[in-house]
Amino acid sequence: MTDDKLAVLIDADNVPYANVKAMMEEISKMETPTVKRIYADWTKPTVAGWKSVLLENAITPFSNTAIPRKKFK
Repeated sequence: MTDDKLAVLIDADNVPYANVKAMMEEISKMETPTVKRIYADWTKPTVAGWKSVLLENAITPFSNTAIPRKKFK
């Protein structure tokens, strides 16, 4: 028995939610994830599809709000 732990960290802006089932199946072939987190700016409509699959896959959402950059002269 090992003490290995596996974390799944998802960037929702760059991974389509339609891939979640295949992604989790592939990951489970290696190890059972101890931590499953997803990061996104949840105010963006482009990540709305993720909201419906988070609970069924036990993925914990974290907010990663975009911060506008100041232009320096």
